[in-house]
Amino acid sequence: MYDGGVDFNEMGEKILAPGFMAHFPGQPAMDVEGYKQLGAMFRAGFSGMKHTLESLIAEGEWVAARGTVTASHSGEFQGVPASGKPVKLTFVTFDRVVDGKLAERYVELDALGLMMQIGGIPAPQQVSR
Repeated sequence: MYDGGVDFNEMGEKILAPGFMAHFPGQPAMDVEGYKQLGAMFRAGFSGMKHTLESLIAEGEWVAARGTVTASHSGEFQGVPASGKPVKLTFVTFDRVVDGKLAERYVELDALGLMMQIGGIPAPQQVSR
């Protein structure tokens, strides 16, 4: 487990390769600046972030990770005002590492579940039998 995530404004040049690209479902690929902005948006909306890696697999230049982020919704996020609610976000990443630096990242995360937890969208109705 590690706290707070990585602040790419501080660490970016040390851990990101030149030409780094990140890929999220349904979004255009983002470069280092876009990835920094995404990280800043999450840090503005959530405090006390703790990342837990549950699985880590490496082969060649590829590393796959599965984990969970827990935090508190302490600031505005995607137009949803702070709720103070605790959140749990699951994620999977596939990273390509070249010369010890992150060259490419593919991310799958439970954005729908996150938005339901903070009240941004309603949770599905329970179906009675």
